[in-house]
Amino acid sequence: MNISYDSFNTDIDIKSKKQSNYQIFLFIGFIVLIFVTYVYNTSKNSLNYHNTASNSPSTLTYIVSTSYGVHDNERFPYPWLTDALLIENYKENTFTLVNPTSNCIYNYDINGITDSSFNLADTSSDGSFKFQPTTTGEYQLNVNELCNSQKTKSLSKTLYSKYVRREITALSDEDREDFLDAFATLWTVKTPEGKELYGDSYKSLYHFAIVHNDAGGNPICDEFHTGSGFINNHMYLGSYLEQVMRLVNPKVSLHYMEYGAYFSSDNYAKHQANQLDGGSWSEIFTEKYFGSNDPVTGRIINGRWADLTLPYLTNEFLESEDISTTSTFFSDEEIEWLKVADAHIKNPYGLLRGPWNYSPANYTLRFMNVNLFNDYDNVDYAITNYYDGVDCDDYADFIDEITDQSLYTFLSDVEDDVHGKVHFTLGGSGGSHCVKTDEYLTNTYDFEWKDMIVIAQSSQRFFKEVIGTKDYWDISGLDMIYPLDCSSNPWNNGQLTTTIGPGEDGGPSCTCNSYYLQDSEKLLQLINTYFSDWVGSDSKQAETLDLIYSLSFEQQVDVMTQLCGRFQFEGDLTGSGAATDPIFWVVHGGVERLMQKIYFEGLLSDYDYFEGNNNMCSGHLQYGKKNWLEGYHLQDTSIEAENLTNEQLTAYLNPLSDLYRDQIDF
Repeated sequence: MNISYDSFNTDIDIKSKKQSNYQIFLFIGFIVLIFVTYVYNTSKNSLNYHNTASNSPSTLTYIVSTSYGVHDNERFPYPWLTDALLIENYKENTFTLVNPTSNCIYNYDINGITDSSFNLADTSSDGSFKFQPTTTGEYQLNVNELCNSQKTKSLSKTLYSKYVRREITALSDEDREDFLDAFATLWTVKTPEGKELYGDSYKSLYHFAIVHNDAGGNPICDEFHTGSGFINNHMYLGSYLEQVMRLVNPKVSLHYMEYGAYFSSDNYAKHQANQLDGGSWSEIFTEKYFGSNDPVTGRIINGRWADLTLPYLTNEFLESEDISTTSTFFSDEEIEWLKVADAHIKNPYGLLRGPWNYSPANYTLRFMNVNLFNDYDNVDYAITNYYDGVDCDDYADFIDEITDQSLYTFLSDVEDDVHGKVHFTLGGSGGSHCVKTDEYLTNTYDFEWKDMIVIAQSSQRFFKEVIGTKDYWDISGLDMIYPLDCSSNPWNNGQLTTTIGPGEDGGPSCTCNSYYLQDSEKLLQLINTYFSDWVGSDSKQAETLDLIYSLSFEQQVDVMTQLCGRFQFEGDLTGSGAATDPIFWVVHGGVERLMQKIYFEGLLSDYDYFEGNNNMCSGHLQYGKKNWLEGYHLQDTSIEAENLTNEQLTAYLNPLSDLYRDQIDF
């Protein structure tokens, strides 16, 4: 019992102590619960603030779209859009909230402003709203979710407003017409009238065309081509023209032609068997876009650019375009330049085209065939390749070739490998005297059409290198005697003496320098100069050269006499006067997009603008500058683009960089 008692008494004592401890525990637990609740709520508020600052998707997530669809950053992953949104300038951008909360409202502003400046409604039941910016650059979006009058979520997001260039056939009807109307205005409204209509910064198309013609047609060096400055020269020339076009209509951009797709199409394959179709193989070459052409005369026959005339480069015309009659656009080469050429380059008839192009036609030439040769299907592709465009396979092959190569290699090779042939294919060549000469050669000797295509290609290069540098030849120190003997140009001291075409009675003429017709050794030197691309090669083109080698001396003299006076007219797209054809301005977007691809995919071994290159013009050298960019502005208008070097200008084109984000407006 005692044990039981003792045990009982002990139980009573322990229970009494437990009750006392339990009360204390409850009190302490209550205090702890209050503390934990306070800490949790404080932490929750702190976490919500942190997520808002970091734009966490757990708060509010937006997608942006226009009439063209949702802005997709997957195809072109600009790193500066990782935590920001792209909006399109002068387009209605629809912001759609991905995760709205029922029975809540959303307040939002952009740069602290609601409807007073941006036509925004400052509240929304589903978080969606529309915004149409009219200035490129950076904006700040702020959104608050309010549930039962309490702020439950918030978002602060950077927006980058840029113009968007699109493939021209993908444009809406309205955008296409706006673009083409503004674009054509630069041809039809000369600079004096344009300044009155659109402001003092207006320049007509011919200002930019003269820059390009001077760059590629001068006898000292090619400022725009055959070097590492090819892309940045053409990109900035196009961007400058685009800025002027926006004085006419601020909504437009310089859209592009994705030519790889065109030349890969079934329609283009049909064109190969019908070269004289005037461009009907593509809607691009119809009245709707850039017009059809007469395959014989090269004239654009319908649409906005039908029958537009080329200017004669008189001093009066140059002055009206605010272009100096005595200074060039390329000061580094100016001293040597002015020794052998006028400040601004013209053809033998005084027209705005390359000096080797003897065409007297005062309209833009676009033949889209080679001297009326109609059917490529029966000619080896190795022969026609020069005039066969650039298709998707060409792009793929080039990308394989330049992968793990340097930026210098890419910049130096891109023109020849995936671009230049577009110009030769669409520009083509022709001229009545040239066609007569070709008929004579095919009827008199064993030349076939494949040989005449080789002659056309060789003639283009020969006349460019010889006639284009005639005055420079005498002071250049070249051992070779000048190959041609030509009559005076029809353009003489600012006056046009005749409009009769070359080779016709009363028109200019050229023949071979008699020095080369004296004996077979000298004649062989002339032949090899004319066909220099194929000498010693095992190419298909060399077969034409072998055919000429096989002729007698007298026959060779006759053939070369015909070729020296052949006067092939190049379509303007093929030469330095290319910028007078509207197609010129839309075909360079293809290589600009290719350049962005090599940055996005990290294809190259380095991305440095290499100093040493095979073109020593200021237009290509690392520290060369572009005087003709005076008046062009980046997004920071205080930056004087004409004082930036080629290296710096190329760095701005890197789409991964903050420079591109902050200074390039598309």
